[in-house]
Amino acid sequence: VAGLWGYWQLLRAESGWQGVDAYYLGSVYQVAGQGKAPWHAVIVLTLVTTPLWILLLWTAGIWRWMREPVLQEPRLLWLIGFLLLPGVMMLPGTPCHDGIRMFLPSLLFGGLLAASGAQLLFDSFHRWSMSLKMTLSVALLLASVSPLVWIQPAGLSYYNFLTGGLSGAVAAGPPNGAGYLSSPPTFEATYWWEVMTDDNWRSMQNQIPKGKSVWVYPDFIGKDYLRHWGVIRTDLQFAPTPREADYWLLYGRMGRLMQPSSHPMEVRFHTLPGLWEARIHGARLAVLVKRP
Repeated sequence: VAGLWGYWQLLRAESGWQGVDAYYLGSVYQVAGQGKAPWHAVIVLTLVTTPLWILLLWTAGIWRWMREPVLQEPRLLWLIGFLLLPGVMMLPGTPCHDGIRMFLPSLLFGGLLAASGAQLLFDSFHRWSMSLKMTLSVALLLASVSPLVWIQPAGLSYYNFLTGGLSGAVAAGPPNGAGYLSSPPTFEATYWWEVMTDDNWRSMQNQIPKGKSVWVYPDFIGKDYLRHWGVIRTDLQFAPTPREADYWLLYGRMGRLMQPSSHPMEVRFHTLPGLWEARIHGARLAVLVKRP
């Protein structure tokens, strides 16, 4: 109970989270002049970032709980554990910073609920031979791994087919007459710089001559560590402002790029020709451009 109460206080705390941008349905929340993300972000983000087969098993697990007595087994506790933290996140006043990361513990119970749903499916096909059931089990295991392999190195940018995959989730329209994107990306593209692997950093630097400088936006706080570890060249200089840089490295964190104070960087991210870019399944997630 003490642990649950402590997590409740963490989720409900307003202080310390101001300015942690949350991008959802084409809008930036929790920055200056904007409130928290809508309550339904918890539901929508869960639906679009979870593989469809797991959603089906969750549904089967909930259906099994509804149709069978639960007094003799812990499925009711699994369901409560699965829904409790997302429910707290949906309450008025709970800062919806960092999205699903804030209710990750509930997904542990989601795994148990999915297993219960899988058992319901196996029981429904009780006439199947053991070899067919084993084949189905292997297929489910492969289905759980394949999305993670398929999306690498953007492992935190997975979107299912409800959005058309990653490319559909982050697609943007061309600039309009006012110089803004005619239609903004629907969801966040990437957040933690995980797309910039060591190989990508080195490949990007190969496009920058010695003695030149680069401006990184949004800022990446790990630059000094990467230089210390030998990933970033010692001669490469990081410019403090875009005007002082020879090149720009723009990263696809929409919660920063789409803020009014960043304009027109969001347009440049989507439209400028890149000397180098990290593109996953048609979606541009990072790009190096020469300063216009």
